[in-house]
Amino acid sequence: MSRQTGRESDKGYSLVELLAVTAVLALVLSAVFMFYENVLRAFARDTSQVEAQQNVRVALDFITSDLHLANWLETRHDGGGSVLDYRLPGESENERWTIRRRLADNTLVREKGTRSSVAGTWGVTNTVMLASHITAFSVVLTGAVVKVTVTASFGGRQFTMESTVSPRNLR
Repeated sequence: MSRQTGRESDKGYSLVELLAVTAVLALVLSAVFMFYENVLRAFARDTSQVEAQQNVRVALDFITSDLHLANWLETRHDGGGSVLDYRLPGESENERWTIRRRLADNTLVREKGTRSSVAGTWGVTNTVMLASHITAFSVVLTGAVVKVTVTASFGGRQFTMESTVSPRNLR
């Protein structure tokens, strides 16, 4: 029977070796978690960007479908850019729809307006928000063709969408 003495009989790892492995593992895991967090942040930002673009697309589609049916329209400008007034078939001379960019909250809204028979002024009876984060709204009427341009900004990125429509009832 031999008796071992010294380090030969020690089994396992020393405290220094365990601390070194723990430090390396902590560095690797922190790098993985930082990468994961950046990927999640980018995903959330891009999802919000896509959602903002989709909202503008839906609003533009809504405006385009209304303009296809319009039997009267005019454009004017206010502090927020272009304002589009139009009337749909079946509505009286005292009713109209207005689409404008509101400066207070940078939204694109569709308003139903009626003219008071007593005062002759227009009042808003119904307001629907079409899109948010709108930085510019432009309507150009050339003959029987209407070009609508909507610019929005979200997350530091700006994008512009436009549509051209020829209203059926204005020809």
